[in-house]
Amino acid sequence: MKQIIIIFFILLGIVSCEAKGGNAQQEGTYTPVTTEDTSSVQNDTLSAVEVSLSQLQGTKWKQTSPKYGYKETTWEFTNNQLKTVSHYVSSNEKIENVFPYYISDSFPSVFIHNCVGKNYTGKYLVTYLERWNRMDWYTITSIDWNTGDMYLFRQPAEDEVGGRPVTIHFKLISKPSHGGGRR
Repeated sequence: MKQIIIIFFILLGIVSCEAKGGNAQQEGTYTPVTTEDTSSVQNDTLSAVEVSLSQLQGTKWKQTSPKYGYKETTWEFTNNQLKTVSHYVSSNEKIENVFPYYISDSFPSVFIHNCVGKNYTGKYLVTYLERWNRMDWYTITSIDWNTGDMYLFRQPAEDEVGGRPVTIHFKLISKPSHGGGRR
């Protein structure tokens, strides 16, 4: 049964990207995620808002919640990469991670590499963690360009030890001079 579910989600991801003009059938383009019951996760996304890649491109955000006293984290979006920087206060050490990402209008079940860099609109931010060969996804629950607030909901992967659902709040700290997030 689990194999049928995985195949269904892979096919669903292919159709979703192809409908937008992507070619997800090239070899090595998917990373399956096994989720036995996604109904509760999908119910959490009903209040999601749609964002386009062009709106996020060139923006930089500071994570304000959950707040960790020992580190400060920023997220910076290019057209095809999400760069996170964690600055550890006590040691003054900075750790950078760069992930390919894309925006999806359908619930992500696989990471489709051919969708990276395409200007899609959707309510899911989908990233790929190459080190762990795993997809992560965030539901964009709210974004207000006037106040500079963005809220993302993250459901941890089944195999993620110690992970729990979390809503993350960001404050916009810079946007591109062409207006970025106002389209």
